[in-house]
Order: sequence, then C-alpha cells, then structure tokens
Amino acid sequence: RRKGYGLPCMRYHIVQGILDAIRAKDHQQ
Repeated sequence: RRKGYGLPCMRYHIVQGILDAIRAKDHQQ
C-alpha cells in the first residue's frame, strides 16, 4: 500500500477513529 492517494487514506483514518471511539464506549459500558 502506497501513501499517494490522500483522500482514501484520510477517510480510512476517520472511519478507524470512529470505530475506535465506539469500541471505547462499548468497553466502558
């Protein structure tokens, strides 16, 4: 995987961040 796209990479990072937040909330409960 090369870091030459930009948009897909940012989108992926955003999705990962959201999933991480949801996981953290689930883990706290």
